Amino acid sequence: MRLYDYKIIFALFILMLGNIPSVSAISSSKLGEQIYSETCITCHGDDGKGALDGVPDLKTRLSQKDVVLIQSITKGLEKSNAALSMPAKGGDEEISPRGVKSVLTYMRQKFGQGKNRYPIR
Repeated sequence: MRLYDYKIIFALFILMLGNIPSVSAISSSKLGEQIYSETCITCHGDDGKGALDGVPDLKTRLSQKDVVLIQSITKGLEKSNAALSMPAKGGDEEISPRGVKSVLTYMRQKFGQGKNRYPIR
């Protein structure tokens, strides 16, 4: 191959990279699903009922207002009588505020309690 051919291949590769969606381009529901499946599912399980002893059923937790749940997800949750504590953002500090809202929306849709019953404005 000539140098010219390599330049064309490289240019096509760069153009293809421009078509890969970034995290900001991912829809909110897909982002929420991705975060749940990568971070939350370990403790809360696929059904939201808790994969580990002491992890509460999300259907019960989702009856609370969004502002309370967003704070719990963002800062973590620790109860003195619980065997387990939930770390801030499930232990993934890279989750953005948009990601927190997206995962909450996803959990409401998947496990009940409607769509953002008390939306954050």
